[in-house]
Order: sequence, then C-alpha cells, then structure tokens
Amino acid sequence: MEGRGKLWACVVAGLVATFVFLATTSSTVTYGGDCGELLASAYVLGIPHPPGYPLYMTLLYFFDRLLPGEPALAGNLLSCLAGGLAVGILGLASTALGAAPEASAVASLSFGLSHLFWGQAVIAEVYSLNIALLGLVLLGSLEAGLRADLRWLSLSFLALGLGLAHHPSIVVPSLPPLILATARCLRAYRLRAFWPVIFAVFGPILYIYLPLRSGAEVAWERIKGLKDFVNYMTLYRGHFLSLPAGEAVRRMAIGFGLFPLQFLLLFPPGLRGIFVAERGAKVALLLTITLTILVFANYDVGDVYNFFLPAYAAFVPFVALGLTARRKRITVGASLVGAMAVAYQAWLVFDLVNMRGKTRARDYALEVLRSLPLNSVVLAGCDEVAFSMLYVQRALGKRLDVRVDSCPPVRDLRV
Repeated sequence: MEGRGKLWACVVAGLVATFVFLATTSSTVTYGGDCGELLASAYVLGIPHPPGYPLYMTLLYFFDRLLPGEPALAGNLLSCLAGGLAVGILGLASTALGAAPEASAVASLSFGLSHLFWGQAVIAEVYSLNIALLGLVLLGSLEAGLRADLRWLSLSFLALGLGLAHHPSIVVPSLPPLILATARCLRAYRLRAFWPVIFAVFGPILYIYLPLRSGAEVAWERIKGLKDFVNYMTLYRGHFLSLPAGEAVRRMAIGFGLFPLQFLLLFPPGLRGIFVAERGAKVALLLTITLTILVFANYDVGDVYNFFLPAYAAFVPFVALGLTARRKRITVGASLVGAMAVAYQAWLVFDLVNMRGKTRARDYALEVLRSLPLNSVVLAGCDEVAFSMLYVQRALGKRLDVRVDSCPPVRDLRV
C-alpha cells in the first residue's frame, strides 16, 4: 500500500501539471527559443541546429501526423506531456530518498510551476523532455544507489542514452548520480555492475537520423560522411570557455541566485532537506547542482538559463525531504502549507508564462510574407522572427518563393 501511495501521489502531481500546461499553451507557433525552426524541421523530418535532436524530431514528426490541427499544436502538446511526465518522475525520485508522498508531490509541483520550467513546458522546445529524461536518470540512480539494484541502474543508463539522442547536455547533471549508483552496485555485484552501461548505447544509435535526413527541405547542414558529422556535432565548441571571466562569474552568481526565485516559499524547506538527506544521495545531488551551473555558466548562448534547469530539478528531492517530518500529521500540515505556497507561486508567474490565445508569431509572419513581392528576400531582425516565418513556409505551405534570412544570419537554412 505504501508503494502505491507513493506512485499515486506523484501521478496526481504529474496530471495536475499536465492539465495546467495544456490550459496555458498556444494552438500555434510562439516566440521563444527555436520553436519555429524545430517545428519546421520536424514537419519535413529535417535537421535543426546542432546537435540535431534526433529523438525529439522523430517524436514530434509522429505527434504531428497523429494529432489533428496545426503542426505547432502537436509540438506544444508534446512539451506539455513531457513537462507533466517530468513533474511526476521528479516526485518519484523524491520518494526514493524517503520523502513522504504528499511532500514529494508538492515539491515536484513547485518546480513544475516555476517560471523557468513552466515557460518551457508550454512551447515547442526541447527542455521539458530533457528534464523528463533526467528525472529518470535521477530516479534510477537514487533507487540503485540505495538498494544496489541493477534494474534501476539499467533504467538510468537507458534514460541517459535517450537523453544523449535528444540533448547531449544531459551528461553533465547525470554524471554524479550515475557514478554514485554504479559505485554502490560495484560493491554488491563487482564487475557485473558495469553491464547496465550497455543500455546507454541504444539512444545514440538514433543519430543515424542526421546523415539519412541531411538532404531534407529544411536542414542546417548536409552531412555526407564522418568528417561532416563530427564537424556538425562540435559546431558550438567555440561557445565553451569563450566568455570573459567576469561574465562567467556573473552567470554563476545568477544561476545559484535563481534558486529562491524558482522555489520561492519552498526554498527554506529545501535547505532543511539538504541537512537530513542520506549522505551519498546528498553529495550526488549537490554535485549535480554545482556542476551544472559551473559548466553551463561558461557556455556562451542566449538561452543559457534553460541549461540551469537540471540543477533546479535536482533540488526537488531536498524540498520534499524538508517538508517531511517524523510525525505524519506534521508532514501533512507542512505539505498543505506547501501546496498553498505553490498556488501562490503559480499565481505570481501566470501572466508571464500563459501562452493561451497567443498567435502573434504566426500572424506577424503571415502578414509580412503576404505583403512581399514574388521571389523576395526578407531580413528578420532576430532568429525568433525568422524561425516563425520558416514554420509558416514549411509547415503551413505559405510563400515558399520568399527567402528568409536572420540579421545577423544564423546559418543558411535551405528554404
């Protein structure tokens, strides 16, 4: 019964988050990140910017074919479902550390309804699926570390492999918990503990998608051989460690400073949870948090703060433990207060993340394209505008004669 209680509490949390995301998403393409490019690429099974996101492209393509309506709606729904799944899985990961089910549900919702994650879970972007896969890594690693169970360790490596086929950045936050879990299993199983690593190779096989689809209508680059593949996968290597030291330190400070803003009133319970957590799991999660922020603070990209999301996700078990007391009555009371804090947090950020009825990106792209003469070239003022036009052209079939470039140009997308 206790196991079922843990499961159902986290399922309810995931369903609540999914409902909220579905209620606040848009029916079309939105500004924000690379939505238009990802949607246009998936519609024709093309290749977006590196690393190409083969898992996401495949899922989005089938979502679009299975669901009625505008292609962008399928992408938004995929993010909503992945976001709800992430919330439920993070709740289960919290129960693995001994947190009460109700406390775990509240803690995972506090992350799911935070400004940063909620904003990504209602648009066609890659981050909600990335957190769902990371949640599986954390869940499997914590269970394997505490129980020395190779089945849970296998789940962790399988999720890591799928994550590598989606967003390779997952390797950074995954390393500490995987190392801890493997070390624990080594004591119990010796060399047999390395067998689960095999599951990590299944996901990267999906990268065969890149050379197979490099001739698509929308493709960032033609990949004809191993050299082209390596060049494509390492295209952004110059973005690492290229920032001035002062800027990198500033980003680190912001990354750590965002914790109270992400969890608001539930941040103090999270600090308490750090002190009561089991030592090995505590070290692994704190290393995940620290390593994620230190590494990606040195990554020179515009949406760098989305790369901090794994650090905030790793804080969820601490919040759950902080709301858990020895006496059931106190735990229930703390969780109820925590639920009210989550509701207050959601109310504060609602207007910032609500995308329902937002059609400006599509409408503006349509208006501009319709007004242009035949065979025109248009310079968009930023990538988001260029990508929304790309979506209107390739997914909606409008004004394919127009060439769209970003100013400054991002890279020639063969449109």
